[in-house]
Amino acid sequence: MEIKDTNSNSSCSKPNAERKSGKLRSKEYRKRRKEYIENIEQKVEGLEQEIKDLKKENLMLKEKIGTITKNSGFQRVHRPEHPLIETQSYMKNTFMKNLRKEPDSVTLSMYHQYSDQYKEWSDNRRNYIKEQFDKIINEVVPFETKCYQALFRSITLKDLLKNQDAKRRHKKFFDKAFESPKDILWKIRFSDTFKKKTREFGSNFIKLLKRYQSIVKGIVIQRNKLLNIYSEVDKMHEGSDCYLSSSKEDIANSGIMNEAFEENGFLKPQFLWNLPTKKAKHTPYQDAELSDNSLPS
Repeated sequence: MEIKDTNSNSSCSKPNAERKSGKLRSKEYRKRRKEYIENIEQKVEGLEQEIKDLKKENLMLKEKIGTITKNSGFQRVHRPEHPLIETQSYMKNTFMKNLRKEPDSVTLSMYHQYSDQYKEWSDNRRNYIKEQFDKIINEVVPFETKCYQALFRSITLKDLLKNQDAKRRHKKFFDKAFESPKDILWKIRFSDTFKKKTREFGSNFIKLLKRYQSIVKGIVIQRNKLLNIYSEVDKMHEGSDCYLSSSKEDIANSGIMNEAFEENGFLKPQFLWNLPTKKAKHTPYQDAELSDNSLPS
């Protein structure tokens, strides 16, 4: 009797089926991946188009706002952040109006409490003045000019050129800590053009730095004088009851008078401190001249 070997056929067909199913799975995976990538690309294109549309819409809205602002004369107002400005504005614009309309809604103690936050003797005013002078002092000259001022405080023009003409840099200057700006100079090698310009204009530039230094010292002196006056006013305030004895009627009348002064331009710096107005635009400033576009009160 002849026996057929069926196991051999089945064993051969299994690998073939597995290979076919593996190829099919790979094909399906590649198809799904392609569809996924195409879907992502479509979403990206859609988002890019949406961004473009939003940018156009944003630009149109900005132009529209600019047109409205220009036609209406409206100006964006930034809320003051410093306590001095906030308190002073509240007293001038809110407290005084409430005092006139509804006198019973405010008390003298409220007036004294708010006044003590912005008068000459207040810490708010002292700190504000210090901050403003610090800003002026720090921005009198650009950053680069300040660096040269620091350099020439520790080295002469002659020594600077001698330093740059030196062909070798001593290793000791690289290892030690910098004790002055001239120590840092040992690490810098400027071009021949720089040295040429320094020889030509260095002397005049140093004279200019000395003028800046004199001006900054003068600004600090005036700042200190102002702060000292505040201290004197503080002592006067402590030794007098004139400020505390004011009535609501007097305070209200003072508010009416102050508003009239401001509306008629009597609180502008030129009138207030008897400062001449600079009339010629392209001529140098003379003495205490102040431009027409100076900050109002």
